[in-house]
Amino acid sequence: MSHEERLRTAWTEEIAAAHRNPSNRFDEPRLDLSKWNFVSHRLENRTTANCYIVQGPGKYMFPMVYGNAVDLICYNTADNQSSYEPSVSGAGVLNQFRNHVRNATDYEWTMTPYRIKQPWVSRDANFGANCTEVGILWQDMDGTVITNLTTVDEFTYANGKADRFVCFDIPAETIKPGNVVIYVKDTGLTEESGSGHPVAWSWHIWITDQNMFPVRMKNNSNSAGFPVQPVNLGWVDGEEGLYYPARTGQVRFVAADSAGDYADVELTQDEYEKMSTSGHAPFYQWGRKDPLQSTATAVTDELHHVYYSIRHPEVFLGQHTSTITQFDWTDNGYRNLWKSENKKYGRTDRTATTGRKTVYDPCPRGYVMAPGTTWDDVHKTGSEWTGSGWIIPSGMNDGRKTYLPAAGYLRVENPSGLESAHYLGLQNSGSKGYYWTDFPSSIGVHRQSFALKFESSESSFEVNDEMMRAYGCSVRCVREDRFTDDKEGGEAPAYVDDQPETLAEDNNYEIAFYTTQVIRDNITSLDEASEIILHESLQFVTENPFSVTPALSVYFGNSDENLRSQVNLEAGSTLTIALSAKGQVAAKQIKVNCLSSESGATLDVNGLGAKSIYNAGESTLVAYDINPASTITSISLTASKLTAIYSITVEF
Repeated sequence: MSHEERLRTAWTEEIAAAHRNPSNRFDEPRLDLSKWNFVSHRLENRTTANCYIVQGPGKYMFPMVYGNAVDLICYNTADNQSSYEPSVSGAGVLNQFRNHVRNATDYEWTMTPYRIKQPWVSRDANFGANCTEVGILWQDMDGTVITNLTTVDEFTYANGKADRFVCFDIPAETIKPGNVVIYVKDTGLTEESGSGHPVAWSWHIWITDQNMFPVRMKNNSNSAGFPVQPVNLGWVDGEEGLYYPARTGQVRFVAADSAGDYADVELTQDEYEKMSTSGHAPFYQWGRKDPLQSTATAVTDELHHVYYSIRHPEVFLGQHTSTITQFDWTDNGYRNLWKSENKKYGRTDRTATTGRKTVYDPCPRGYVMAPGTTWDDVHKTGSEWTGSGWIIPSGMNDGRKTYLPAAGYLRVENPSGLESAHYLGLQNSGSKGYYWTDFPSSIGVHRQSFALKFESSESSFEVNDEMMRAYGCSVRCVREDRFTDDKEGGEAPAYVDDQPETLAEDNNYEIAFYTTQVIRDNITSLDEASEIILHESLQFVTENPFSVTPALSVYFGNSDENLRSQVNLEAGSTLTIALSAKGQVAAKQIKVNCLSSESGATLDVNGLGAKSIYNAGESTLVAYDINPASTITSISLTASKLTAIYSITVEF
């Protein structure tokens, strides 16, 4: 199933209707993204962000709020004041965070109207009423994906301040994975160029079919491992990834010599996803809130102020072209742009955790920029270099893995000297990876911050490497400590089921398996051969005892060999049939009718020893004589290479 197909079938209109905004001020049902938990799929109290994740077609909205300035999940207060006005002061910290307004002399003033004073962009007394013009700044997919982009006021007060929402639609016919940046402009101001209006704020919409449940990665400071986002922020898979939704069918066990003696059980295969190791994700400059493309316009004429980065979220702000030792994009080298109350820097203070998520943190709700120790000892036994990145196992031994692509980094290139023409260059793509933390490593003219740096060598993981803040690196978010939802579940979006659940009526069938249209290996009719693919160990159990005298035969599909279905065992996967029985239970022989797609395949039944499957592509009957006869309660089959199982017979 393609990523577009997964997204297209993810949510139904009924799901969207169930999430109508409680105020009922909108003409149509809309899902408020600031209230939607994309991990456990349920509505919660509002928590705003600079990035909102969309996982299916529908009608959406989000509040016109400065990034992470509202948080009812983590802090039990709507106004997350420390995200824009932290209780710190002194050199190298920003204690009143900036909006888009420029003062007369370009200095970083912290006075009205040059600072954020409350969460809502639309409520600002100086310009909030002017912030109604919305649009798409850029997107990294072709075609029109977002439609009907507009603003709606839910509440308007006598003084003109409003609770304003950005609203948009994503039709099922055009949805596709990718990244979109939406802006709102201040129509009361004129851009510095003398034409148009400046951007007042912007938000990242990430359309993805990824499962966002965090993966824990072990490190020194936390033995359980930091719960990191399973993919890079803004990641869009390549095409080789595979996905199979969970599926359930009925299996009928029939005793061969009995008069219709049988038992029906359910067979369930868990959701399966083959990790994609090709794709792309945007880059981030340290301390900035917006994603950047490798094709972004680069500007290096001056050291820019924070307000300029808000006005120009699509522009890569390179280091000052006249000062080779200046490694920052802004002139003040603030230490707390991604962690509100941080005043520290350097290796000895790298474990500092002071501060909350700021209004410039680019991560979606529930996630935060990686703390300074996130990447300590991240490279563990069992990791695999793919040729373009590392696949890292979970620190929880839960079988989960995560992929760290070697995406390289962005920087401004000056081909003919510091003051000459400049362009944006992508460095070390496919060979090295660079991942930001939220912690600065140095101040002064060499302004850098800590990052993970790696290449193909196992010894190349430099967890305390320093990168210039003007460079664009990858971001892997970490779940917020106080965001306590650690479990998947809740009201999950329903898959569209265009086929009724029907069982085969023909008495010749010993297995009746039904699926829906979203299954990749679609079984539309049991009158023809089909297949069930097992990517991991699978077990199904008979719930009721039944007579198995003198034999038990399990056919996958029709007992007619020409119409028979199959269960495909990938190399190392195990199929287990656990059974309850009465009467004779001493098995004498186990027979498995199978074939392999590769030569040299073997099959091991119940650990009785591997037996060869003769010729690839030809049916083989693997038989195990059990002498003396012994009691069995289950049958387990493990293949060394991809093997198709047609039937299993146990003689007693």
